[in-house]
Amino acid sequence: MSHPITSLEAFVRAHMSANDAISLYLEANKANYQPLDMETQQQLDRRSAVFMHANNAYSRIALVKTVLEQTADLLDPATQQSPIFMVSVAPAHFAVELEAANGFDVERVRRWTKRALESRDALSIVEAALYTNANVAGHPARMVSWHSHSPVWNRTRKQLDAQLKPLRNRHTSFVPGIEAVHVADVSASAVEKAIYICKAPLKEYRLIRRESVNQETGEVIQRFDQKKRDMRTGDRVRMCKVMSDHYLNNLLFGTGKEVLFAAELPTTF
Repeated sequence: MSHPITSLEAFVRAHMSANDAISLYLEANKANYQPLDMETQQQLDRRSAVFMHANNAYSRIALVKTVLEQTADLLDPATQQSPIFMVSVAPAHFAVELEAANGFDVERVRRWTKRALESRDALSIVEAALYTNANVAGHPARMVSWHSHSPVWNRTRKQLDAQLKPLRNRHTSFVPGIEAVHVADVSASAVEKAIYICKAPLKEYRLIRRESVNQETGEVIQRFDQKKRDMRTGDRVRMCKVMSDHYLNNLLFGTGKEVLFAAELPTTF
């Protein structure tokens, strides 16, 4: 059963478990298993943590600890000066077939997110979501949706909705019925959301098609719900390939005067 990562302990446990599962999978070396080149395998090693590879579980753990340390006052519900909202952006043009996802230019997502948020107070990270049955929505079966998550502050919900309205009007997700720009008030759970956005791709998304009939026109309307579950180890290896060219200090970025630590990630472990 899939469990959310809502604490630092759960974060560490999930990443160490995934790291161990990948190691055992690669050691088994079965004929039908996904191969992983030696260079990418070395990215997973604890000794490589200092390089901040996006694939490295130890680097992810160091990242989340740094984020929590440097945003403690900002995210603590007792000291928050304004509401905190989670803005997630996942337009269709950032969704690519799995085989084309390796080498994706994450700077495109960074630029798009900064424009969406007007480069104001926010902490953002670029993430890759694996969809394993996207064919039910007319795409190749395995798709990777590059997107960003951003806790933002110093704005009201009305201001944020007005700011994001043009993007919502112009852009859709690659999954019909799923919002390309989503906003949620996370003031009461901002620390948990900061932990969440630092995670590696650990879940896979599955689409569920729903059909309804317009009683007036007889038109069949299709929409999709999405569910997530623990990623199977073979797909975790596939995502290691996707993330092999990326570094955490490039995926994480901050905007606004209060977010200065993005270039100050830890160099010792």
